[in-house]
Amino acid sequence: MKQNIFLLAGRTGGPLLPLLAIAENLSEVQPIILGIKGGFEEEFAKQNNYELEYLPETKFSFLSFKNKGFSQLINGIAEVVSNSIKLIFAVLKSVYLLLKYKPRLVLNAGSFLAVPVVIATQFTNFLRLTKTKVIIHQQDPLPGLANSLTVKFGDLNTAVFKYTKTNFTKFKNAEIIPNPLNFEKFDQALEADWQNPDLELFFSQVSKPIFLIFGGGSGSLAINNWAMDNIIDLLDNFRIVHLTGALQTVILDEVESPDYLRLETVLEDMPKLLSSVNLVLCRAGMGSITELEYLGKNAFLVPLPNSHQEINAKQVKDKFIILEQKNMNTWLPTILKSFPKKFKKAKVNNQQEIKNKLEEYFNTVQELLEI
Repeated sequence: MKQNIFLLAGRTGGPLLPLLAIAENLSEVQPIILGIKGGFEEEFAKQNNYELEYLPETKFSFLSFKNKGFSQLINGIAEVVSNSIKLIFAVLKSVYLLLKYKPRLVLNAGSFLAVPVVIATQFTNFLRLTKTKVIIHQQDPLPGLANSLTVKFGDLNTAVFKYTKTNFTKFKNAEIIPNPLNFEKFDQALEADWQNPDLELFFSQVSKPIFLIFGGGSGSLAINNWAMDNIIDLLDNFRIVHLTGALQTVILDEVESPDYLRLETVLEDMPKLLSSVNLVLCRAGMGSITELEYLGKNAFLVPLPNSHQEINAKQVKDKFIILEQKNMNTWLPTILKSFPKKFKKAKVNNQQEIKNKLEEYFNTVQELLEI
């Protein structure tokens, strides 16, 4: 009989994708996604037949009385009260779901839903109504608030970077592992059939190196505009696959060239697409870094300014070339100068080493599931 496990999602694919990789490498489990309405997880669950339960989106806000006018204070108090009510409701709904499904594991990789779910788990475990273990995985070097608040309740805590373990005492006992991914999808990607006919046609005619440009699932206006501003020079040197993002509403100029393919996004074809291209330019999210690192791809990372992605990029600067958004005028000359010569010096992790470490971790999770 399969045992239920909870996977905590959170609007984007970032918190969910590594958990799916873990679940796919466990035996006799039934994954149930906990997410929010309108998030990435909603469409994903529908397309892939995963069971999905909704929780309210809870945010933590702290009220400051400094330099605040009366109306700002009233709005601030109202926001704190509203978020507190949502948190209480999320905890109560989590208790209900825990009693309904009796999951053996709760897996979290940075979702803001971790706080109400982990609070509820401690409560139901204390009353011996459940026997649920908690797994906390920290992907980014800089822990988010949700993981920082819940890591002390983790039965198994892991992190990707030694930076996290060294600089944050709450994670001093975390085990360092590669970010989980389903490596079988990438190992078999080149032999798989294209699901998108436009991609199949595009890759049937290869005359120049293929350059994949994307800004994440929701897209990046800055990256999209840069690609359009430099499209002539780019097409002189590369064939371009440009993923604009599903949430980008700005209308981009049409490009009439057999060497240019524009799509909003791809799902099933992404492993094959990443495996097939020669060069990538993308944001420095951990999902992208994980996949590029495993494949040993030549890539330029553009961290989102003033975000945790800047710290992400610093951790992998010996493997990829980092481009700053504030210096976009340097991107094209850097790309043309760097590819392919400079990438030959970049360090690339051994795929088998990543597989071995992840398989060891999956075995540990399986053992925890069976206790």
